[in-house]
Amino acid sequence: WALVGMILRLITLLTQLSLLILAACASSPKKFQQEPNTVSIMAYNMENLFDTKHDEGTEDHTYLPTKLKTSQKHKNICNNMRNGKYRDECLNMDWNNDILNRKLKRLADVVLQVNHGKGPDILIVEEVENINVLKLLNDNYLRPANYQTVVLKEGFDKRGIDIGVLSRLSQFKEAELH
Repeated sequence: WALVGMILRLITLLTQLSLLILAACASSPKKFQQEPNTVSIMAYNMENLFDTKHDEGTEDHTYLPTKLKTSQKHKNICNNMRNGKYRDECLNMDWNNDILNRKLKRLADVVLQVNHGKGPDILIVEEVENINVLKLLNDNYLRPANYQTVVLKEGFDKRGIDIGVLSRLSQFKEAELH
């Protein structure tokens, strides 16, 4: 009888698990619909959104096109990296305009899934190298969002990654890093 009881419990558990899986597959994700007279805010980690140029004073050497990685100075900088993966990326990764534009398009595709293709009212972005790449994202890929305010606050990260804000609302005072 112990074996029969164990088999019945196993069948019950498998049935419940199957029903849970079917319910998850049958439900469709609810699209975000913004209520009238509200403001939507989204935070999004851009995961190393670098342009293709070196910014003096930052350690952005990995995110350059390979054609800019030929100097001995660049090779020395990369070879001084302790982590082999990062060293290899610094020496060999081709961060060119085609790759950057593909990343910008993918990031914009995610942002514009919000609010029926208009994006959130305020978009807070992390891991952005500089104002230039943030403006590139806004001007070329986030036009439907109609962001009027584009701000990047330079932080203290050695690689030069910072926090930015894009907004349809006007900026009322200068941004401050805390």
